[in-house]
Amino acid sequence: MSKTTPKPPQEDPIQDAADKPKPKDSVLRGLDAISVVMGGPLTVHFNIKERPCELLARYLNAEESELLKLQLDEIMPPLIRGKNEADDRFDYTNKEYLQRKTITESSVRAQAIFWTCMDVQNKANGEVKKDEMYKPSQTAAIKTFVQKLLPEDVLETIYRQVTRTPISIPKHVNLS
Repeated sequence: MSKTTPKPPQEDPIQDAADKPKPKDSVLRGLDAISVVMGGPLTVHFNIKERPCELLARYLNAEESELLKLQLDEIMPPLIRGKNEADDRFDYTNKEYLQRKTITESSVRAQAIFWTCMDVQNKANGEVKKDEMYKPSQTAAIKTFVQKLLPEDVLETIYRQVTRTPISIPKHVNLS
């Protein structure tokens, strides 16, 4: 009698894939796991002329978000004085304010895209000093460079995806 070793059971790749938790379905436990996901790659999806497009990026980190928020916070409309302090109001229709707001918002958008999209940084070829990209001296160069790449509506779509983290509260969490 010859001894034969039993063959391992045939694996069913379809069933195995169904049994394993998918990365999206698995629970992230602890700050380290959450940080890895938030600091990891993000695929920005959009369509141009009905053709799907993808751009590899990442979410803004907290420091970058703060730098951009500070720039946006500097834009203040002029104050229209009333008869007393309670009647004072901001003039949101002031043309100079609206121009400053538009310029600052497009600059902030360009910086966010430049900082989070490696393809954009690699395409800069010296037009922007990457090692100084967070310095105010590079803001104008970043804006000029990024605005040459794609139309405004595409840039806005990319910006919205790299700045808005998809956070939700699970239905089973009781907040009362």
